Amino acid sequence: MCDLLGISCNENDRASRSLPQFAKEFSDDNPDGWGIAYFEGAKAVIKRSQGKDDLKARKSKLFRETWKKVRSKNFIAHVRLASRGICTELNCHPFALDHNVHRILERDWIFAHNGTIRGFAEHPRSKGTTDSENIFNEILDSMKKYLSSGKIRGEYHALKYAIEKIFKRYGRGITLNLLMSDGNMHYAFSHYLPGSDFERPIFMKRRDKAWGNVILLTTGKFVTPGYANEEWEKIPTDRLLVVNCGQIITLSDPI
Repeated sequence: MCDLLGISCNENDRASRSLPQFAKEFSDDNPDGWGIAYFEGAKAVIKRSQGKDDLKARKSKLFRETWKKVRSKNFIAHVRLASRGICTELNCHPFALDHNVHRILERDWIFAHNGTIRGFAEHPRSKGTTDSENIFNEILDSMKKYLSSGKIRGEYHALKYAIEKIFKRYGRGITLNLLMSDGNMHYAFSHYLPGSDFERPIFMKRRDKAWGNVILLTTGKFVTPGYANEEWEKIPTDRLLVVNCGQIITLSDPI
C-alpha cells in the first residue's frame, strides 16, 4: 500500500530532511510513482514522477531538485504502489483542485489518499483513473454543496460532512487514510479495518524549532537525520485532525 507524508509549519520551510528520508525509507516498497504538493502563496503546485524511468522517488532527479528548492508552510508527499490505474503521471498523488476551474472558499486544495475504495464512480473532473482522485473530487463536491446551503458554515464541518457522505455511499469496509490542505489548514483522517491487509494508521510527530513549530503526519514512521529522539503518536481512527501552522487546532468526535 502507498505511503503518505504531510508537513505543516508556521513559517515557510524547505522540508529538506524529512522529504528525502521519507523517499529513502518507503520508495522501494512503493515503486510506481511519487508526488509532492505544496503552495506558492495561495496557489497549489504539484510535482510528480515523469514517465517510467522516474517512478522511484529516491532515484528521481526531479524529486531531489524539488525538496532542495521548495519552501512552503504545507507539504503533502506520496509514494505509490499501484492498486488502481496504470503507472502514469496522472495517477500519481497528490492531486490538486484546478484553481482555474473550481475553488472552494477561494482557495486551492491538495489531497493524497492511502487505501482502496471499490465501486467508485468516475468523476468528470478527474484526469486519471484512480479511486483516490475520484474520491477527492466527490469530497470537494460535497463540501461545496454544504458550504452553499445559505447558512453560516465553515470548511471543517464541510469536510466532516463530505467524509460522512463517502461512508454512506461506499460503506465502512473501505480504507480512507487521507491528507488534505488548502494552504492554511492541514487535515488528516484515518479509517481502516483493524487486522486486515489494509491496516495502516497515520502517525503524528510534533517538532519545535528555534523559529517555530512543525507537525509531521505519515503512514510510515521514520527517523529524520538530526532528530533521532523524536516519538511518533498514532492519531485516533475515524476522527478528523485539524492542524494549522504546526499547531493542533482540533480533533473531531468520531465520524
